Amino acid sequence: MKLNTILLTSSLILGAQSLPLFERWFGSSDSEEIDSELFPVFNKDSNGTAVNGTSGGNSTFSNTTSSSTSTVKLFSFSSNFTALYNESFSVQSQGLTEVSNSSSLQLSLAEFLASQVSDATIVYEQINSTSPSNFSSSNLIELHQAIQSAEAEGVEGIVVLQDDDFLSESAFFLESTLNFTTSNTTIVLAPIFTVLEIPSTGVGNLIDSLQVASDSQKPDGATSFVVVDEYIYSGFYFDSDDTNGLVGFVSDEDVEWLYSEIKPLELSTSNITLAEAFSDANATTLPEIITLSITKNFNVDILSSITSTNIEGVVLQVPSLSILSDDALSGLGDEKIPVVLASSGFGASSSDLPDNVYTAGLLNADQAGVVLQVALASGLKGDELSELFESVYGA
Repeated sequence: MKLNTILLTSSLILGAQSLPLFERWFGSSDSEEIDSELFPVFNKDSNGTAVNGTSGGNSTFSNTTSSSTSTVKLFSFSSNFTALYNESFSVQSQGLTEVSNSSSLQLSLAEFLASQVSDATIVYEQINSTSPSNFSSSNLIELHQAIQSAEAEGVEGIVVLQDDDFLSESAFFLESTLNFTTSNTTIVLAPIFTVLEIPSTGVGNLIDSLQVASDSQKPDGATSFVVVDEYIYSGFYFDSDDTNGLVGFVSDEDVEWLYSEIKPLELSTSNITLAEAFSDANATTLPEIITLSITKNFNVDILSSITSTNIEGVVLQVPSLSILSDDALSGLGDEKIPVVLASSGFGASSSDLPDNVYTAGLLNADQAGVVLQVALASGLKGDELSELFESVYGA
């Protein structure tokens, strides 16, 4: 989706001013003529309101000029985005004369998205109102429950708008807790955006995400995805700091896959997968853990103050196993809570470590923290924890 083909003016931000929002940011009044077919006529009541939308937290819109082949649920945690989603904008172009008698057509963001993703009905829902600074483990549980409910409704695709800082953690949490072998629902996570980002990549990336979520040609075994800047990443391997897990891209509104089959690592013990254990436990909360970054001269006494709190697990991010002396490793084993060592500098087996100490293998510190939280919430401990981390190749 090339956003230089549209001009958006938010009545929420700019009031009755006619200067296009696009022009305000890029300093140009030139616009390409838009094909009127991009903006199908929506059902309107006598007041010009879309009859299948709401002004509240939930909205449903579809392209009425073509038959919808799938339903995509769109989630966010932001009341600001909910207001933006339902806000009216002016779409200005000479190419719209067949749709409107004037040169300016009023559309909400919801209606505009429906016009661009013609093969899906988009249903929006705000899960909760949570600022990025307050996002916590309880919100991950809420997200898990919302997705389970959407899957039970039979939706074909789900898009979750999330703050950049939590994209990787949220995607990996869903990979760890949802049983994708029993669901055909495509789950996509994408960065949330504000009105200031509409002229750049915000809306375009959301349209890409909706197209991926409604695409019927996804690779076999595919689970969840993260869509950023036209690239599609595996939710299991996504890392915002590199290009790990690239599995496809969106080009000229077409979804292109690099693989016909994707097989993320299965986190499991000898008896049960982590997702199954989490489901069986019916967990409604995640235990508190802490991640510590250790560079050198680690003193195990630093954990003594932690074990006296409500912290139930520790992840130590270390450059290599060599910085931990035998006494330090032995001291870690004496702690009352599980300790996971996360590092790209070693691949020691948990069997070589003291009891209650585990190695994260190929998982980074954030991923190891998610696995530890989910495992503890599922009641896994001791040998089961060891087997779980051993299931990650390289552990």
